[in-house]
Amino acid sequence: TPMNHNENVSALGDGEYNYNPTTGVLTIKSSTYSAFEVTYTYNFVAATGGQGYTTLEEAFTAAKDGALITVLKDITLTGTWTPVDNFKGTLDGNGHTISGLHVSGKDYVGLIGVLDGGTVKNLKFANVTATGAENVGAVVGRIIDNGKVENVHVLSGTVTGGKRAGGIVGSIKAYGSIVNCSNAATVKTTVYNAGGIVGAAYYTVTGQQMYITNCKNTGKVTSDGN
Repeated sequence: TPMNHNENVSALGDGEYNYNPTTGVLTIKSSTYSAFEVTYTYNFVAATGGQGYTTLEEAFTAAKDGALITVLKDITLTGTWTPVDNFKGTLDGNGHTISGLHVSGKDYVGLIGVLDGGTVKNLKFANVTATGAENVGAVVGRIIDNGKVENVHVLSGTVTGGKRAGGIVGSIKAYGSIVNCSNAATVKTTVYNAGGIVGAAYYTVTGQQMYITNCKNTGKVTSDGN
């Protein structure tokens, strides 16, 4: 297995080694020792295709068209985030938390701007600030083509939009689902369509359905319009 970790680690004697890039555990077998484990700290925050990445942006670039991103540890973002557009892959948070997401724009605003048939799951968000004119969510701006958000929890922050703003997702268009999610962020719109979980879900198509199942909102939700 490729190491890619800037550590000088080799098998002892004529032994063999096996490295797990997700857990960071190296198991070495040799004629001297039956087996032992070496666990060390590395700088990777996410991995896809067996390769580790030091930033979430790099992982998204590698997985955008359909690969799996696995978050390896809690992430604190700095600066202003640029929404990932038309994400078709899977982001598995592995139970970790992304803190300090600050994102703004005109339309399709969130960690992911448009979730195009992809999946976001097993992830928490803290101290989120998401601001835009339309389709604004802490996690996803808009879901299309059966995109899925599962077991995702926004713990704190603010989501503000002109219209179609939600604590988790700004809007679902025609086909997608939000399952086992919760929001505690404050949500506000200046025009219409504010929601704790999703701002708006609309344009159903025959054979395609939208699901918002087993979700809970505790954040304050207000709108200056409808």
